[in-house]
Amino acid sequence: MESFERFNTPRVSVDRREATVRILELGRELYESEQVCKWPGLKPSAYQSLKKDEEEFPGFVTPIDELIERFEAEGMTFIIDPSGKNQEVFVVPASSDNVQMESLFPRHLQTQITAYMDGSLAEMMTILSALEH
Repeated sequence: MESFERFNTPRVSVDRREATVRILELGRELYESEQVCKWPGLKPSAYQSLKKDEEEFPGFVTPIDELIERFEAEGMTFIIDPSGKNQEVFVVPASSDNVQMESLFPRHLQTQITAYMDGSLAEMMTILSALEH
């Protein structure tokens, strides 16, 4: 398994396809471990976008403020697309498996790495951060 060190430098050009494959692998590792991870927070831009969607399509998702409260209280877990149709990774509150109503994509998360993060989660955050630049 390759170290995330090569993704850790902002100057490194990240191959989007390779990064996407690695994010899926890391999501699968976190899913299979059934690990509950501490909530790192939501990017402000993601919050604004999700809040707008919530207002435009009421009742189709759990309100984002409610989800944030749950993530803060419970932590988060990872789920791989349960339909098997797509290769997607979802983040849900620890007590949930409801991808339809209560999930976010990892790209919505704050990508700052902290001391409490599991190695797989830290690597995922590093890759996501590199993809933003």
